[in-house]
Amino acid sequence: MNRFSGEQPGGEVHFALPSNWNNMVLMEEGTATGNGREAPADHLVVFRNDGDEVDLSSAKGATVLVHSGEPLNESIAAYGPFMMTPMMR
Repeated sequence: MNRFSGEQPGGEVHFALPSNWNNMVLMEEGTATGNGREAPADHLVVFRNDGDEVDLSSAKGATVLVHSGEPLNESIAAYGPFMMTPMMR
């Protein structure tokens, strides 16, 4: 997870992320454009696994959290407030 804060207008950032990973951006403050689509504050942007580059820009400045991780591809068992993989554990 990476946190980027751009106070100055016109900020841009480029990420090279593995295309087989799950990649998403949480907009904390401001509005940004990610790969050509605009995302306002308090929105989660989930990228499809069909490319390995993410470009973010903001005309007025924004703060974003970039989440990226390899999928576990395991079943998930939930019981009450707890989650685990798999139920046998």
